[in-house]
Amino acid sequence: MMRRRSDRQSGRRALRRSVRRRGFVIITVFIVVGALLLLTMGLLSRAQLELTATSQATATAQRHALARSAVRVLLHEFDRQREDILASNPAVLDEQYTLYDLRNRLGVMRLQAIGVEQSRAQPESSLLDVNHVTTEMLNAFEFIPVDVAQRIPAFREARGRPYTSLADLLEVDGVDAELLFGPPRGEGDGVSSVDPSFDTAPRALADVLTVFGVEPALQRNGRLRINLNTPWSDELGGRLNERFGEGTDAIVKDIMGNGTTFESDAKLYEVMLFFKMEPSEWPEVVDALTTSLDPFLYGRLNINTASADVLAALPELDMETAASIVDARQSLTDEERQTEVWPVLRDLVPAATYATLGPKLTTRSWTYRVRFEVGEVNAEDSEGDLDRPLGFEAVIDLASPRARLAALREITLSPIAYELRGAEIVGEISDFSTENRESDDIQSVEGFSDVEAPAAPEVDRDQQPEPPSPVSEEIEAPASSAGTTSGARMGRWRTLGSASNAG
Repeated sequence: MMRRRSDRQSGRRALRRSVRRRGFVIITVFIVVGALLLLTMGLLSRAQLELTATSQATATAQRHALARSAVRVLLHEFDRQREDILASNPAVLDEQYTLYDLRNRLGVMRLQAIGVEQSRAQPESSLLDVNHVTTEMLNAFEFIPVDVAQRIPAFREARGRPYTSLADLLEVDGVDAELLFGPPRGEGDGVSSVDPSFDTAPRALADVLTVFGVEPALQRNGRLRINLNTPWSDELGGRLNERFGEGTDAIVKDIMGNGTTFESDAKLYEVMLFFKMEPSEWPEVVDALTTSLDPFLYGRLNINTASADVLAALPELDMETAASIVDARQSLTDEERQTEVWPVLRDLVPAATYATLGPKLTTRSWTYRVRFEVGEVNAEDSEGDLDRPLGFEAVIDLASPRARLAALREITLSPIAYELRGAEIVGEISDFSTENRESDDIQSVEGFSDVEAPAAPEVDRDQQPEPPSPVSEEIEAPASSAGTTSGARMGRWRTLGSASNAG
């Protein structure tokens, strides 16, 4: 009896121990399984994050590749219009270009209208060159405080070098982001919302100033102009006879022999006025002659494209005369459009004023600012909204035999950056200036260094700069009747294989 009772107690104790062991094992299994599940979920989550990041990086790279294609299209479009530009006609761009058509998706570039004139290709020669502008010119604009108008040229002279970017003006006392760029645009205006130039009149420095006021010193026939600011030589006489006919060399030699020196283009007009040359004969002289060895001309305003407000800032012009010049453009003949003296021929401006006014004028635009978006759309709705668009602003320089990219910056987030503006963050403001700086977004679209000499793609239908760096182009003779010279101009870009930007 006692033995059976002891056996039962031992059995119950063994059962309890077994139950406890099984419970411990089950708990341990649950813990291990839970830990493995957590680990698996963590790994899956990390993989998902990495996949998302990779997908986003791939999408960004694809859009940047699309931007590279867009730049090539722009360079090609400008290059093919070189003859028209040499003939004093403005460049014309379509609103949208199709870059590829793949699996019912279109990669497109859409150009934004910018500037006071709301053009898709804004001629930089329509603006005053900040490196040649004077206090008197700046005082012509009511939105510029008088003290700021004095400081802008003074600061340029004091630092001993030209402005390389309009953002440099933020270093001038009294110039803030709003005076430079204007108030931000409202929502829904796309990537161009930081552009101040959407009103009928200028209201910011960026509306009236540029650092890209440069053009090649070419005649209408595409040859370099003849420099008279040099000692007399038989070679000079030969070029004059070739251009104007036999006997011209004797006339010019006699003028120079009497002590006349052609130290500036103003002297050309003074001599023509002195000899009472008929204004109808001026165009050939002005087109063929120069007084500088430099193959480029700087700081000239395009009388065919500048607004009345900007024209009125020039000496010898007032708003009434400037407005009459703008009105007369619509009726110009092709010959008139090609000479900067046409206001004299139309009796809009006295001939005597051109000794001061003439050297500040041109009829051609060789640098253009364009602002564009790139992205994809459904092929069935090519005019629809772009999928995750990227915005860019570029300056195209045609003063070389082939179009080159003088400046490029991504402006997708410019409206946000603009709202964060402030005097204490001048460096950040500089990054979305209207010009390109050494630290700008040139590096943001990796691989753009080879766009200076693009193959023709298939598409749907500033003050003379500092001396060039070693990677800058050398001066070249025009390659054709519409060729141009190339050399040191404002704007930075890397040559192929270069690790730095050219000045």
